[in-house]
Amino acid sequence: RVRKRLILYATFSRIAVFALQLIFSSFDFSTDAFKGVQETETWIGRLFRGFVRWDALQFVHVAEYGYVFEHSLAFFPCFPTVIHAISNLINGLSMGLICTHSSLLITALLINFVAFLFSTLLVYKISLILTSSTKISLISALLFSINPASIFFSSIYTESLYCTLSLLGIYILLSSRSSNSALLFAALIFAGSFLTRSNGILNIGYILFYGLLHLLGPRGNRIWDRSIFVQLREIGYRILAIGSAIIFIVFALRIHSIRQTDRFCSESLHNLSQSILDLGRRANLSILGTPVPWCSQSSLIYPPFYTSIQRRYWDVNLFGYWTMHKMPCFLLAAPALFFTFYSTIRVLNRLRINGMEWGLDSHGDSLPFALHSVALALPALLVYNVEVFTRIVFSSSPFLYIELARVIHERTRQVQIEHLIEPRLFPFLPFLLYRRDICCAISAYFFLYFSLGTAMHASFLPFT
Repeated sequence: RVRKRLILYATFSRIAVFALQLIFSSFDFSTDAFKGVQETETWIGRLFRGFVRWDALQFVHVAEYGYVFEHSLAFFPCFPTVIHAISNLINGLSMGLICTHSSLLITALLINFVAFLFSTLLVYKISLILTSSTKISLISALLFSINPASIFFSSIYTESLYCTLSLLGIYILLSSRSSNSALLFAALIFAGSFLTRSNGILNIGYILFYGLLHLLGPRGNRIWDRSIFVQLREIGYRILAIGSAIIFIVFALRIHSIRQTDRFCSESLHNLSQSILDLGRRANLSILGTPVPWCSQSSLIYPPFYTSIQRRYWDVNLFGYWTMHKMPCFLLAAPALFFTFYSTIRVLNRLRINGMEWGLDSHGDSLPFALHSVALALPALLVYNVEVFTRIVFSSSPFLYIELARVIHERTRQVQIEHLIEPRLFPFLPFLLYRRDICCAISAYFFLYFSLGTAMHASFLPFT
């Protein structure tokens, strides 16, 4: 019953996002953003126009034409590759009734919808493992269904796919007590997340955290209570498994890096269509087959082109965003930054009060999520575009959903589980708006960014 309700609530939220984008997509405040090759607009394009804004155009372009422009290499390959593969199947089944561009849109939106539903269930399951509270887990999933970055989970962005892969890897590590086989299976999933988004490299931290936590283990199941031979054997196996998992995660992207470096540093313009060549010249873009500055560079983890492209096209460098005209971007990210540090302090206090033994027996509580979120927040403040922190932190782990659900639970003891699964559109959460405490701030923040963010993004206005 609970899972069915969660699927229903998540579906309701996606319908609300679709309705909002349909209303506001008629407004177009775009400036000089990348538009890709101009396609003849179909009824499918008009219906989902609000979902194809900003970076969504980049992913659709890569899915259709591959990596032909240098700046497109900043967008990692997993999402567009999956879109391309499934859309080919849809094209075959439609027997030409749907054009290639429309099938790409349909495929991407279906992938994100299914991934979003799956992520909702994973947030619930992970929260249930960590808190052993059905109520907190339900609130966590409800918060996820209307999270402040909702438009990006439905739009043709990587948020839904990346979130599903990250949560699935975390769930495997938590539910299996991080056995060696689970570490390698989670590494396979995390490799997919790293191929989806650059910050997926931080998921290696979960391999390290839960892999080492298992050595300490729950009470009565620790290797330190066994013979020295067993201790050394278990430590050796675990280090080997962790090392293999990390190598596998990094190696997956290395294949893409080698292939694209070889293409851009050796191939010519001859195989490119005239529409691509015209777009490149019109928009003054570096096209495949023209000289690029990073061919002689090397990189240990990220592709050699990644840092160069980020700095050249998006001004990503230390304190590069600290200018007066970027102040609104810091204000836009301020609530997400506040809740991240506020929740981190709560986790550290909980571990301090309950002690190390409790932390070990509770899977480390939310500590790895807190560390992960802070590791995302600090570069947002110092290096990369700070406004994107909102969608990055809400799609990278269940941290804020679980911790803010704990806050709401602590202040609404009188609310029972039954109140959370009543057949309403948004059960319980609107009730929080009438309170005069942090619960009101949480629900107001979620509802405001859910609606305003969708409207702005669909109108081609900068949001996050």
